[in-house]
Amino acid sequence: MIVNSYSLSVFCLWDILLVLETCATQTECGAKAPNACEFLLQDSKQASWIWGHELEITYHDVSESYVKWATSLGLVYRIKAALFQPDIVVIGDNFAAHHILHNAYTTYGKSQGFLQLIRTLIGAGLGGIEGEDHKYQRRLLAPAFTAEAVEAMSDDIFFCVERMTQNLSSSLIDTSGTTVDIVPVISACTLDIIGRVGFGHDFEGGENKDAKAIRSAWHQDVVMSQTFIGFLAPRLLNIFPVAGHESTAVTADFLLLQLAQTPSVQRKLQQEIRTAASFDYKSIGEFEYLSAVVKEGLRLHPVGQPTQRIARHDDVIPLGTAIRTGSGEMVSSLAVEAGQVLQIPWAILNVNKQVWGDNADKFIPERWIEPGGVPPVDKLPRGPWNGVSSFSDGPQSCIGYRVAVLELKIILALLVRSFQFDLTKAKIVQSSMPLKVSLVLEL
Repeated sequence: MIVNSYSLSVFCLWDILLVLETCATQTECGAKAPNACEFLLQDSKQASWIWGHELEITYHDVSESYVKWATSLGLVYRIKAALFQPDIVVIGDNFAAHHILHNAYTTYGKSQGFLQLIRTLIGAGLGGIEGEDHKYQRRLLAPAFTAEAVEAMSDDIFFCVERMTQNLSSSLIDTSGTTVDIVPVISACTLDIIGRVGFGHDFEGGENKDAKAIRSAWHQDVVMSQTFIGFLAPRLLNIFPVAGHESTAVTADFLLLQLAQTPSVQRKLQQEIRTAASFDYKSIGEFEYLSAVVKEGLRLHPVGQPTQRIARHDDVIPLGTAIRTGSGEMVSSLAVEAGQVLQIPWAILNVNKQVWGDNADKFIPERWIEPGGVPPVDKLPRGPWNGVSSFSDGPQSCIGYRVAVLELKIILALLVRSFQFDLTKAKIVQSSMPLKVSLVLEL
């Protein structure tokens, strides 16, 4: 994959800001947090002399490198940081992640430099603030994301998705074509939804001037993959299109790709959807297999980049599973001191084979339905929704997860009702996902 110049420049700026914050509090590995330094280190020969292992991460899909390293090193390991900073500790243990993000969340915070970078790029929404300001804004927004409030949004969501399916049908008929780049189609729809439910504004199926300007900007990879949705206040306008527009769209893209890759799942989903006499909020919630497909898609394709935290105080992080250190010792906790940087990749938490079994990385929606398919709750990642980490955890978890899930269900239901999705020989690259789309007769 080609590294986007914007993404790389943001990565470089982030690391420079991180250096300014941490260099005064953290010394070389071994001097301040010996326990952290005992965990296995990814091969230093693969690290850039100036950018460490962080540069390699930017060359691959989200979390791909983290998952690969966890396979050989374990659920907790170290990587070389950029700009000669002390090693970063990567956390893939569910229990440890819950401790950092929930139980001891005041001990761990985002870098002030990173927060400033977010505020500069997308404004002072929920993703760019912490502490009392975050609590205040979240408290103001919470009533807009209750189950009742989300149900009230459903008519607008159905309207936007129906318009998308009609436009797609017309396009297929007019062009006599079957290969469609699904990315701009879904992106226009989710932006349409955000406009209607968040601002009472019609982006006209992504075709008016405002919609085209927003989509053009975000498709240059300005998206910072935040999962926090905020709206109903003008100062939160910047973050809402990011969280509710691109993150939901990308997840829907990958779900459609998974359906194209697994025709048996697509057929089973079509059969369930076509049993419905009509579609509304209640009926969408009653589709068991649709729910399983969405859960499995969110488990395998968490759209957010790994979250990063810095220890503000000394702490001992408990581990759910004992891990062997570089010296061969089995340990059940990790001691960190102030200034230690930690990264939590959602993908590792969601595809942990110690939790999900040998088929953890396979797309199998049936696991959410069949007895014994889902591991015990105490083994799963924590968070607001169904044992997946994709919406984060703790006080800074995604406030709009109900909206995102409802959007995904409606998008999938209405698309598979009318269309068949298949793979093509066209290469799937960044910001492009060509699929063969065929109109089907409804039974």
